Amino acid sequence: MTLVDSSQGLVEDLAPLGLKKTGNGKLNMLCTDFSPRLEETMRLLLGEIAYDSLETVDLT
Repeated sequence: MTLVDSSQGLVEDLAPLGLKKTGNGKLNMLCTDFSPRLEETMRLLLGEIAYDSLETVDLT
């Protein structure tokens, strides 16, 4: 059995986009499932960029 952590692939796929937060806007993060590693993944994706909120949403 191979255990796969999809967050690492997501980080690698989004890294070339150069996510940046500029100006006075807010960055609100939405997710469909909160996991213990979610905040760690957000730090990998955003680096020093702070987000204003993290909310779990139900898509059904």
